[in-house]
Amino acid sequence: MARTFPVADTPPDLLEEIACPSPPAGFWVAPRDATRTVGDLVARGHALAAGCARCGHGRQWLADELAAAPAGLTVGAIVARLVCGEGGCGSRSGTLAVLWPPDRRPSARRRHLSRRDIARIQAMAEEVTETHQPPILEDLDAPIRVGACLPGQETYLAAHVIAAWRGRLVLGWPLSRKARNGRRAIDDLHA
Repeated sequence: MARTFPVADTPPDLLEEIACPSPPAGFWVAPRDATRTVGDLVARGHALAAGCARCGHGRQWLADELAAAPAGLTVGAIVARLVCGEGGCGSRSGTLAVLWPPDRRPSARRRHLSRRDIARIQAMAEEVTETHQPPILEDLDAPIRVGACLPGQETYLAAHVIAAWRGRLVLGWPLSRKARNGRRAIDDLHA
């Protein structure tokens, strides 16, 4: 015997059937950052930035400002208490993010420049004038080619400014794999 099902006179309201959770109250922060402490952020030079979901106001707290807060305070605890203070907004919803410090340029020691290399680079940079650019140093101990110029004259292709020294820019190019291997072969002959 076939089963019959009663037919509803009107289709059910789909909006009532689908549970739509309301957005959570409070500022959102990435789960990996919620457990980090202010002491950790200050030690690493990180900053915090918050953006209000209602008025769009943004605020940053740099590492120096965060140093005044208790070191054991977590980012999650900050998020729980955060309220927008822009023009009486008073919103408790938005986003809080941990900002990483800017990349610092590698020092001469990290570039494997010897004291002799640094002295040669400085001597070359001193020769730079508006009308004269000395030849590029290609025989340094480090695997890099280096040139120098005045600011605004960086016309070399693929050159990266690696330092500013006494009003001159020191430009660098990494050596190609072929040039590095050739240099190793010459070094092996001299050894």
